[in-house]
Amino acid sequence: MKFLRVLLLLVSTVFADEATVVKIFDGDTIQVNNGGTIQTIRFLGIDTPETRINEKLSNDSKRTKQSTEKIIALGNKSKAYLESILSVGDKVRLEYDLNLYQGNRLLAYVYKDSGDMLNLKLIESGFATTMTIPPNVKYADTFKKAENLARKERKGNWNEQ
Repeated sequence: MKFLRVLLLLVSTVFADEATVVKIFDGDTIQVNNGGTIQTIRFLGIDTPETRINEKLSNDSKRTKQSTEKIIALGNKSKAYLESILSVGDKVRLEYDLNLYQGNRLLAYVYKDSGDMLNLKLIESGFATTMTIPPNVKYADTFKKAENLARKERKGNWNEQ
């Protein structure tokens, strides 16, 4: 996996912005200061359970047959994991794919100064699942392999199911 992280870092350095974390909303959404502009960033290629009541929570509950309370509890665990590896004030690098926006949120692969891609770390640790929406498929295979391994090893939220 270390080789993969180095490879991801080398491939992505050309198409990146540097930003400072301002807020962590949930397990897959943060707010950053990007060159003086405050932007909401949605982690690309992943999904974490919801942390609040909304339409997606209701849809996820129907689809998975889990209670909304259970999903919110899993969402809070995903957010806590992200907060354990990323803090307000941290510098991050944002890499983009083909489709940049989902509503008012900028879609990005988010890297720490260490070169770790947080999207991948969330999947590897079992706190996120793969969510591939074409044309943003750059790391879809990598994410799916990491998700399958985390699920097999019952990491993170997979240990709760």
